[in-house]
Amino acid sequence: NKINIRPEYMNNPKELAKIRAMIDELKSDPSIKVNKLDIVGYASPEGSLANNKRLSEGRAMALRDYLASRYDFSRNHFIIFGGENWDGLVKALDTIDFEYKDEALNIINDIPVEKGREAKLMQLRGGVPYRYMLKYIFPSLRVAICKVNYEIKNFNLDEAKEIIKT
Repeated sequence: NKINIRPEYMNNPKELAKIRAMIDELKSDPSIKVNKLDIVGYASPEGSLANNKRLSEGRAMALRDYLASRYDFSRNHFIIFGGENWDGLVKALDTIDFEYKDEALNIINDIPVEKGREAKLMQLRGGVPYRYMLKYIFPSLRVAICKVNYEIKNFNLDEAKEIIKT
């Protein structure tokens, strides 16, 4: 239930440094114009949809505020989205050996969120898979990410095609 950025928490120092380095590199290049930052906040699936929407949007706004305090972007440079990180859960399950993985993935793929997907996951095998995900997977789903949308000034497509050919 946290929405603030904790720079020292888990892998945050490394990830925040990567974001700053990416932005610094783009901003230092005079041939590049940064158009906007797409910031996506996510919540793990447990809890109500309304609370997870609040958390995911809050996490995105926290990253926006963190970056706005370090760079001279106006607020309209930031685009914010949010939601439950079901895609992240699927990706995480795909990478581990988990006894009930196929059953959990079937629930995620076959039951819409609004039709009780989370409740079905909680009921699966007496809650054993859900408790495992809650402890070992869900914390990594509570994130905010940043994508930079930029353009290269004075970019000549014909010249670029010629460079690629040679």
